[in-house]
Amino acid sequence: MKPYRKNCEGYFMRDRKVLAKERGKYVEFPGDGVEEDIGDGLIRETLEETGYKVGNLKKLGVLHF
Repeated sequence: MKPYRKNCEGYFMRDRKVLAKERGKYVEFPGDGVEEDIGDGLIRETLEETGYKVGNLKKLGVLHF
C-alpha cells in the first residue's frame, strides 16, 4: 500500500470565467485521486465531472502534505 494517494485538481479559466461547481456554501473544482499521469487524470476527471474536454494544461504548483 502506498503511503500517499496521488490527487489532482484543476482551475480552468476562459473569458475570465472559472470552471467550478457550487456545493452549498463551498466551491468545488474538477479533480480527484488518480492512478495515471496527473495531466491525463485531470483531463479524464474534468470530462467525467463536467462534460467539458480540456487541454493545453499548465502546471501551477504542487502541494505535499
